[in-house]
Amino acid sequence: NVAIKPKLEKFKRIKDSLPKNKCVVFLVLNPKDNAELTWYKNVLTSSLNSNTIKKGDKIGILNFNYKVEGKLLDPLSLDFSDDINTLTNNVNSINLRNNGNSLCGDKFFPNKTPVLDAINDAIDRINKKNPGLPTCIIVLANDQFCPSSDIPVIDNALNNNISIYCINYEKPKVN
Repeated sequence: NVAIKPKLEKFKRIKDSLPKNKCVVFLVLNPKDNAELTWYKNVLTSSLNSNTIKKGDKIGILNFNYKVEGKLLDPLSLDFSDDINTLTNNVNSINLRNNGNSLCGDKFFPNKTPVLDAINDAIDRINKKNPGLPTCIIVLANDQFCPSSDIPVIDNALNNNISIYCINYEKPKVN
């Protein structure tokens, strides 16, 4: 047996290679179920209160559901802020959807949502605002989504240098 002695050296802390600021758009399903909406709002509120938002960050919150009155995303414009109070008010203003039916539901999943179209619409809105920062979309939704979109979401995100992350809501099982 040969003993190997590790050579330990003092490491210098290298400056963080991450950019000073970021752009994050939360894209939240606005469901028919109050428990599900409450869960989404709790996730958003926890995120906003996690001390990760810095001065100069561009944070936006959009919610989506079925197209109601010809629109998919709400609010109609994407506004960015780094103010926690403003963002918390935006979260609190998301009201439970009370109308609209899925255009792509089936007998097994009648409430499918157009999440892929919502992501593409969010990418378009981000590009119109041109945040000039590393950008991501964080999708909060269930896993019942329409399988098709006119524009492939992954290609659209890659072409626009936007990362997409998803947080899935799973309805609790009742025994």
